[in-house]
This record gives sequence, C-alpha cells and structure tokens, in this order.
Amino acid sequence: MEIREILELTKTKPIAEIAKEYLTIGEKPARAALKRAGCYTIVGQPGWIFDDTENPSNLDRSIYEIADEVKSEKKTILKDRANLDSNQLKYTLENAHIYRKRHSFDLDVALVKELKLHCVKQDKTLYEAVETAIQNYLTNDREDGTSV
Repeated sequence: MEIREILELTKTKPIAEIAKEYLTIGEKPARAALKRAGCYTIVGQPGWIFDDTENPSNLDRSIYEIADEVKSEKKTILKDRANLDSNQLKYTLENAHIYRKRHSFDLDVALVKELKLHCVKQDKTLYEAVETAIQNYLTNDREDGTSV
C-alpha cells in the first residue's frame, strides 16, 4: 500500500485501525514509516499531512518498503552499539558521551542493598556508583604497579 493511499485513509480512520484492517505491519512501524516518508500529524486534527518540503516521490512508495528501511536502520544502530569495545568512548566538545553495554553478574545482596541506599542519599544512579567504583579500583591498581 502506498503512502498516498494511507494518507487518504487517515482522514477518516486512526492509524491503529488502518494498520489492523489494511496493513500487515503494526501501528508503531506504520507511524515510523509515515514519519520517515515525510509525513506528520497535528494533535486535534484528523489525518496525517505530507510535508511539502519532502521528496514528492515518497507519496508513491510502499509503506512496507519504508518500514523495512526504518527497521533495518534501527537494527544496525543497536548492533553497532552492542559491538563497541567496552572501553571505547566518544567525546564531543560539549560533554563526554559514553556508550554503555548491559552486563549481568551476581553480587552480595547486602552489599547491593547498602549501595542502593548510598545512591539514594547521594542522588546518584546505581550504574554511576558502580562505574565510579570500578574506575577508582582500576586507577588505584595502576598506581600500585599491578595489573588486572
């Protein structure tokens, strides 16, 4: 189904209903594809609108084609983030951006409870406290001349 057809349908039906009745993709992928094609919606007004500054040929494109592009892009971004080296940092002039990767390990329950209370008192997140503790440990270890 082309973007142009979906825009016509949105004048009388919400995107959730259109996705359910006419499309084989869900509401969220349909919304993402419409946005990617250059469409937007205004709260309180029925229907989606095509931005005139966008490429008019997008109106003739299939929503499935655009949804696949969005899905592929998101997948690539997530894959790139997950495959960063654990010590790779990206700095900008304004502030440092640290890419994080989720890790799972077991810790002493009493120690975690104490750390959570400490974090509440210090208005810190748990991961900030753990990162700081690890950084301090590694710094002290390097100063002592031993390596991990």
